[in-house]
Amino acid sequence: MLTGIRRCGKSSLLKLMRQHLLDSGILPEQIVSINFESMEFREMDVKSFYQYVKERVLNDKRMYFFFDELQRLPQWEDAVNSYRVDFDCDIYITGSNAFLLSSEYSTYLSGRYVEIKTYPLSFREFLDFHGYVTEAYKTPLGEFRKRITDINAQLVEINDLFFSHSSPASTRLTRFSASLTLTIVGAVLHHSAAHRYESKDAFHGTETGRTVTFSLFQIDFLFLHRQIAAQRQSIGSV
Repeated sequence: MLTGIRRCGKSSLLKLMRQHLLDSGILPEQIVSINFESMEFREMDVKSFYQYVKERVLNDKRMYFFFDELQRLPQWEDAVNSYRVDFDCDIYITGSNAFLLSSEYSTYLSGRYVEIKTYPLSFREFLDFHGYVTEAYKTPLGEFRKRITDINAQLVEINDLFFSHSSPASTRLTRFSASLTLTIVGAVLHHSAAHRYESKDAFHGTETGRTVTFSLFQIDFLFLHRQIAAQRQSIGSV
């Protein structure tokens, strides 16, 4: 069970695990993969879900099931527990903390699972993705500090780095990285938290809801201020 916040890389890790199996000699027919964010499976219920997988099981082979965003399917735990009893299989599931907490997954699966907590990239991992290097230097006052350089040994402003998002997918983006950061942060803070309540109105009436709304306002203001500063600088250099 891969758990974690939105956009932290759970689906990417699931793909890497599937590829590892294929590279290890596992046949493609031994792998059943379903992404429940796809419209192809939107109308599926727990019975058709079980039947869909059952029809693809090879009786003389060990099977590997990969279910992405499975918590979108009502009563999904009944099917998963049945697979474990009926088939020779390994089951890999991603679960968003927006829907279920770790303790709730344990209740649904009777404790018969191993949880792998997934996090966004650390700052060190983020630098590695972009090819940045940290190096120590001595200031004129004799103090030792660290600075960041790019692949061309050019100094990089650390403030610019904080506006690039730490999800694996966004490391490939440059021009829209700041906008993407604001969008994803909003999704994580607002939509994920709101899923824990019956309605968005109920969420906004809580202390958590008010804190999240205020935090998003502050982030939005900081992002806008940065855009204005950059525009003024570009005008001044003309």
